[in-house]
Amino acid sequence: MKQNIFTIFMILVFVLNCPVYAQNKSIDEINREMRIKGEAEKADKIKALLKSRDTDISFYGKVQDQYGQAISNAKIVGNKTSSSVMPPYFKDIKTISTDTDSSGNFNYSKLTGLSLYFETIEKEGYTFNPEGQKISFDYSGLQEKNKFQPDPTNPIVFILHKKSDPGYVEERYDSKSIFLLGQEFEVDLNKGILDSERKIITATGDMIVSVVPGLSKDSYNISISTRNNDDLLIEQDGDAHIAPENGAYKHTITYELRRDEKIIKNIYFKSLRDNVETYARLQLKLEIKSTGIACDVNLYTSLDGSRNLEEHVKFLVEIL
Repeated sequence: MKQNIFTIFMILVFVLNCPVYAQNKSIDEINREMRIKGEAEKADKIKALLKSRDTDISFYGKVQDQYGQAISNAKIVGNKTSSSVMPPYFKDIKTISTDTDSSGNFNYSKLTGLSLYFETIEKEGYTFNPEGQKISFDYSGLQEKNKFQPDPTNPIVFILHKKSDPGYVEERYDSKSIFLLGQEFEVDLNKGILDSERKIITATGDMIVSVVPGLSKDSYNISISTRNNDDLLIEQDGDAHIAPENGAYKHTITYELRRDEKIIKNIYFKSLRDNVETYARLQLKLEIKSTGIACDVNLYTSLDGSRNLEEHVKFLVEIL
């Protein structure tokens, strides 16, 4: 009898506890489902917030040369930045390309994103130098104070520099080691790089390159100056080898060279003697070494008055 009573009691306990067990299991499942749903909703809100930063993008541009002439069939290569949910920058960059029409105009429309950045503009016979030109446009206001507002009646103008026709260019090369402060060497457009001296008393060349102490003990000042008052110099960075027709030409250019530093400089020479213009490009590769300053010198001289001083030269003379 007692055994039957105990059996009945255990059955009642099991039956009474089953709903509680089932109820607890359902609550755990519900909590898990709510957590997953909450995370999904949170992710959707983040995506919506990021995408809300994107805006409509349209752009109107025009490409012309340094003389104001429109350039047709120029290839425009740009990058469009838009929002993304992917770390670390939460941005997506897509390359967009187009060509200019017969009037040098181009445009983009029906785009969405944050900004436009023009990487390059290509046309055979021309070079593109982004320095001094506005090539980045912010539509979101995240990068610049004011959002860029496109105006179809006032397109953004980009300049492609037209190369001069190929001319007759003579190249001369020399490698020098300058060991003493105050040492100088001459550059002659006709004879090339002349032997260096401690101090040049009677200059016969067109340019003089000298080394003087810098502001600190580990630096030197490299000075390039013209010998004649009618000769002028100007520096131009980048890959363009066209001597500027106009600009801030002067008689002396100075660079500071620090220890453990290498510099490459292109100096353009313009001669105005006898009302005849002559152009040359002096390229200096300078580096401080334990024994002094190593200097590689390349001289490119136009033989026909052209400003085109490309490295693809007609003549090569190596000075030993």
